[in-house]
Amino acid sequence: MFLRSPYFALALCVLAALAGCGGGAGLPALPQSAGVAVLGGNAAQPSSLLKSNAAPSAPSGTPSYTGVVSGIGLSGTSGFTANCGHVNFGGYGCIPVTTTNATIVGSIAVGAYFEVWGTVVPPNVTATYVVFSPTPFPSPSPSPTPVAGCAGAPALVNGVEYAAGWAPYSCTTSPWNLHVSSSPRYATNSSAVIATEFGSGNTQPVRSEEAGPYDYGHPVYYASASDPLVNLHCTAYCNTADNGGLPASMHIPAQARPAGGSDAHMAVIQPDGTEIDLWATNSPSSNWTSGATVTAQAIANCGNFVTGSGFTPTGPAATAGGACLGAGLLRANELASGSIGHALFLIAQCAVGWQYPAFPNASTNGCTSGGGPPLGGRLWYDVPDATTAANTNLKPWEKAILNALHDYGGYLEDDVSGGASVSGIAFLAESGEAPWAFGQTDPFSSLVSQGWSTIPVGGALDMRYLGASPWQPGNVNFAAHLHWLDPCSAHATC
Repeated sequence: MFLRSPYFALALCVLAALAGCGGGAGLPALPQSAGVAVLGGNAAQPSSLLKSNAAPSAPSGTPSYTGVVSGIGLSGTSGFTANCGHVNFGGYGCIPVTTTNATIVGSIAVGAYFEVWGTVVPPNVTATYVVFSPTPFPSPSPSPTPVAGCAGAPALVNGVEYAAGWAPYSCTTSPWNLHVSSSPRYATNSSAVIATEFGSGNTQPVRSEEAGPYDYGHPVYYASASDPLVNLHCTAYCNTADNGGLPASMHIPAQARPAGGSDAHMAVIQPDGTEIDLWATNSPSSNWTSGATVTAQAIANCGNFVTGSGFTPTGPAATAGGACLGAGLLRANELASGSIGHALFLIAQCAVGWQYPAFPNASTNGCTSGGGPPLGGRLWYDVPDATTAANTNLKPWEKAILNALHDYGGYLEDDVSGGASVSGIAFLAESGEAPWAFGQTDPFSSLVSQGWSTIPVGGALDMRYLGASPWQPGNVNFAAHLHWLDPCSAHATC
């Protein structure tokens, strides 16, 4: 289970907005002599945060402030560490603080206060005041800037989705970015597998991968040359061809965390664009520091995040079929825009054998019935985009998925635990760990306007966004219009 340390929240009213600040629920009003007030709180009780009554105003540019913490008592502890690794309420800025009397830096956001998250042991924290003075502070540069591919790479910023319309890996050679031909060749057993898989319609949900113990997604982080340099230690699937020239060490952002589920996946893009993929990764007790060791049961060099194939060619790797961790994910901004420009990462209950682009002899949990698609199998939806677009029973995010399956298909790259049949179609959404770790709003919150629902999971700060469970979109007959394709499709030779 993924455990989180106790949280510490500080609400700071900016001097310019003091006229609108008042006492919150159970909190004293600000003394006039203080430039900014600092008040203790608990993340389990978000209503206790002091918020301004002043009307929110959107800041111009990226105004920032620096200041010095004073008067913080920690029951004998001399300081506290704030990792800014948690979703903050209302989209307010997260200010990293290292010790009492340390300089703090943070960006002002809409509203009239800062919110500071910290990890505190012991958790019983009291605080008095902080003195703030506005000073210019430059906006951080994106980290890193990989070599641009044929489509051009956007700025890659930790915890923030890259622009919809761009996909990682080569747009000319990666199977993830190649269109399905107009008349693809079906696999010889396609009809039999589809009849078993979708005999009762689709049985799988479409949902987010929320941060925390139920996250089986693939968080991706972007490292810069100034980030901690850590050692790599592989404990199970090691010294094999999948390592692909794995370095002894790598850079990693201090706040990076693997997915909270037992798979504990994590990808870290190096300053030169190299993708290092990990499976069953240890999570640090605090932020990563130079000289620390990252341990995982499988570690692989997955090539360049922008110009590579998106697969490890030999394996074993961080996924059962050898797919790179940044590949084929359902991303919230693509769903919101109604357009996905790449193939999708598919998960089934079981698989039978392998085919390209899975690596040779890839194996995982088999189908006990003997019938099922192979790892690396490419699934195709034969309904043209125009027909899908005209279906008024579908929401924009549903059309985006169906059109992606028609234009690019989806690759079966992992399974669950084996069983009698493949049991419908499941997609892999982007992980919530990266936005959580860097204090960003969960990107799937934007899909509530398209009918997605919210489910609290594992605490007040873990939220699941659910599109449908199971996903059975109106007027869509999966059994009649889905096909597993011959390997020549992924090779682009038929």
